[in-house]
Amino acid sequence: MNSGALAMLILPNDAALQRPRIEAVCRAFVAVLDDSDATAAALPSALQMVTVWPVTGDSMRLRWSAFVARHDDTAAQRLCPDAATRYDYTTASVWRAKAQARVGFVGRGPVLVAWAPARLAGDPRAPVLTFDLSRMNTPDELVAALKVWKTDIENDPQLWAHGWDMQRWRLTSAAIADRYGKQIGDAIKLVPWLHADAGGATDQQAMIAP
Repeated sequence: MNSGALAMLILPNDAALQRPRIEAVCRAFVAVLDDSDATAAALPSALQMVTVWPVTGDSMRLRWSAFVARHDDTAAQRLCPDAATRYDYTTASVWRAKAQARVGFVGRGPVLVAWAPARLAGDPRAPVLTFDLSRMNTPDELVAALKVWKTDIENDPQLWAHGWDMQRWRLTSAAIADRYGKQIGDAIKLVPWLHADAGGATDQQAMIAP
């Protein structure tokens, strides 16, 4: 994948026992996030962050542009029961394992996990952005959380288009905490990779340069 950043919505395997919650998460996902095909048509790949809902079958990602051309309840009602049934726990487990060494997964999820650029997705040395939605309980809370993801993360390519900009992230994370409160601020984190070479210098930007 050549997009500027790639994110995966990861659910633990036992989430299958919480079907109403999965559908609630899906409804928020469809209500807030843009369809990836529409995004690809509108923006050059370097300025795209693609957030994936993994599904079994021919396609890796959830698409809803075929249902309606806008965000509304009709799209979610038609799409989310099937998306919940077809959520690809095998793929999610693979991606969760890729991030597990860097990120402590606790709670019921889901967790949004993002790499930038997308070609470094799963690289154990790459910085990882996580947004843990475990404490988002109501539909309104889930929608509000995904609006933060869309507005403050997806829609800010300066943050990730050339690999994570750590200085910009410090400003962004402080603004998120101030604007949305402690629950959101504590749930979203960027875990850097800092490797000291023989001379004691750190080499992060060299790895994530396009």
